[in-house]
Amino acid sequence: MTVEKNEQTVVNVHLEEDDKTYPIVIGFKTIQHHLADYLKNQIEKRPARVLVVTDENVERAGHLARVVSCIKRAKLEVHAVAIAPGESSKCIDSWMELSKKLSDESFTRDDLVIALGGGVVGDLAGFAASTYMRGIRLIQIPTSLLAMVDSSVGGKVAIDLGFKKNLLGSFWQPIAVFVDLDFLKTLPEEWWRDGFGECLKCMLLKDSTSKILRHDTPEDLVKKMMRDPEFLFKTVKACIELKREVVEYDQHEDIDFGCFQRKILNFGHTLGHALEKVTEFKLSHGRAVLLGILGACGYAVESKLGHLEPEDLARARELVKLCYGEKKFNEDTAMLVMLGKGREALEAKILDALRFDKKIGRRGKLEIVLPWAILRGQQFPEIDPKQAREKFIAPALRAIFRSSSTPDKQ
Repeated sequence: MTVEKNEQTVVNVHLEEDDKTYPIVIGFKTIQHHLADYLKNQIEKRPARVLVVTDENVERAGHLARVVSCIKRAKLEVHAVAIAPGESSKCIDSWMELSKKLSDESFTRDDLVIALGGGVVGDLAGFAASTYMRGIRLIQIPTSLLAMVDSSVGGKVAIDLGFKKNLLGSFWQPIAVFVDLDFLKTLPEEWWRDGFGECLKCMLLKDSTSKILRHDTPEDLVKKMMRDPEFLFKTVKACIELKREVVEYDQHEDIDFGCFQRKILNFGHTLGHALEKVTEFKLSHGRAVLLGILGACGYAVESKLGHLEPEDLARARELVKLCYGEKKFNEDTAMLVMLGKGREALEAKILDALRFDKKIGRRGKLEIVLPWAILRGQQFPEIDPKQAREKFIAPALRAIFRSSSTPDKQ
């Protein structure tokens, strides 16, 4: 992959409730060109010390050294912690270790945490920053496609409690986000594909008429992003702008209904998070979201909600398989069948996982996010968990397994 353009832009997030604005700097070489100057000139209270939290893969790729060099150019004291990569690090023990590090180094509210990594690092470091001394400042520097378009923007930070994803969390907005697309040069293709789940989600939300599903010949948009810097830049920027718009409208996910209610960002996540849980996170988040989007489309068509037609679902299958990678798609659906020992057992496991879904509110209903409901001025459909297996899980899995070459045991 060649990413050589030097195009850059700044998307400002204005939080009216807090009367604060922070920049998201998007482009190539943003760390090299902007981080040191930002640290020197734009932080209201200049931090005496910086703690950079990263993971061992990001450190090995040389990204930590680049960021530390920029911090030293700003003449700031810097400390660094590299955690083990993977979802298992997003836990209470890791949070305690980071909190202890901040305490042992006598960090104060004048100091700063930088999250340098993918979604796990951003969530964990952000949660530590939000809870230490009731909150110290945070900068997000995402290094994966998924983190760039999703978790680094919007202020949601969390850790898992066992296999209950993001159960302990808070809203803690960063003071800046630096999206440096040069980091993606070292990203394996598998992680591009993992990140594309959130990109597709944004594409479908941005275009609620689902035109993306109505192209006669779907293409592998991941391959296109990898080879075309301009398409990559425009895609990431569009995803971030959508999320900015939603977050500005509904910072804490507490507005029940509106064109930009924050809940809409959970499209594909209800089933996606359940699939992550039943596979004990062997299924990556972005790919789980891709399956969740396909499942939600299948549910919408079978229940005649929204305005999707069967031909749209067929194109959704083609597009998801292309961007997922057909071989990996078949491997993962085979894994799901083996885990469940057939469709019925898998449905039962998913139902059990959905009981812990954070989107089940006080009314005890499971809310299914469909972007097309917004277009028609409808509330999101709600399902009694007792009926979720028949009404939601079964049609969602039918949409997924019809796309797979995996034998589907009943």
